Amino acid sequence: MRRYETPLPTAHLLDTVICALLAEVPGTTEGQVMTAQDRAPYRRIDCDGRALVYVRPLRRRGAVRIDVSGLWCVEREASIRIATGTGSATLLLKVREQVEPAVAYVRDAVLRTREAYARERRRRGESHAA
Repeated sequence: MRRYETPLPTAHLLDTVICALLAEVPGTTEGQVMTAQDRAPYRRIDCDGRALVYVRPLRRRGAVRIDVSGLWCVEREASIRIATGTGSATLLLKVREQVEPAVAYVRDAVLRTREAYARERRRRGESHAA
């Protein structure tokens, strides 16, 4: 860990990530997680009526994992992105300084996806049907 990085307790880092996503990614809300357990092992952030990310604490690793849903377009690499086979992308955060790049990555996915849908609507001529 670099000297300037600020480690946080996992629960605090999780709350920081959730608050930052809700505040800085346009159109996001915290989604309802349906589970038989008393407490869900993850939290869900929705955008435009569908799941955007699943956020879970990794207490043993002292980290927070963000899984971007496969419904969203992600194209750029990031230093916090890890290789997995699930969803569009998985981000792993261990320190406070990684929250801002993670939020920027998710915001970029929302903007890319919205642009892709707008291009498709224009291509099909649906934008004039309204």
